[in-house]
Amino acid sequence: MYKICHKKYIILLSSITIFCLLSCSHLHEISGAKFNNANYFTEIKAKVYLENNTSISGYLTLQNAPAKFVGSIRLPKEGERISLVLQKIKAYDIEGVYYELKFIEPFTNKQYIYGKPVAKLSFVKTITPTHFNIKLYTGEEEIVKGKSNLPIKVTHYYASFATSSANQTNSLIDVNHPNFINIFNTTIQQLSQNNTLFATKYKEQYTLLNNSFYNTLEKQKVQFLLKIATLYDNNK
Repeated sequence: MYKICHKKYIILLSSITIFCLLSCSHLHEISGAKFNNANYFTEIKAKVYLENNTSISGYLTLQNAPAKFVGSIRLPKEGERISLVLQKIKAYDIEGVYYELKFIEPFTNKQYIYGKPVAKLSFVKTITPTHFNIKLYTGEEEIVKGKSNLPIKVTHYYASFATSSANQTNSLIDVNHPNFINIFNTTIQQLSQNNTLFATKYKEQYTLLNNSFYNTLEKQKVQFLLKIATLYDNNK
């Protein structure tokens, strides 16, 4: 009798354990949040800004690839999930970090080490405040290099200028673009014409900030550009 009851107890305990594992796994799948990069994550608490100047807050899921987009936001209070269209999203905010949707052109081979370069709409993290005339962004992507099947993360840095046509088309300029320094110098001239205070400050600081923009690393270029962007904003 004891053996039979003992066996029943073991079977019952095993059933409870299996049920718990299945239930916990299911709950983890529903509530689990994972952030891979700005264009691929699931169930992250965010505020989404739409092109019609409205916003939605909830738990955002995005899968944004050149040939495919899947996006939705779960509204816990309303108990519903709303599907999103990529072109209707302006930006989203995660814990005070702002990501904007921008048009990325294949300016450099570095950006697309493997495969054919294609232009794409991509979410990038803002480095500068949104009201700056010179805006800086950064973005990551996973690529497969050579014969290896293991993806590696590559970080890119971009800029946009309020006085340039690039800003009007919502596209960004890679800081490694061969023509970037010419675009930058043209922008500085335009900004200086309308702001003599900035023009004076820029001439005083330029040689101290950077004498060899062509030969510096990306991060150093971004640091230089950030100082210039801040200098202009402080001397408007």
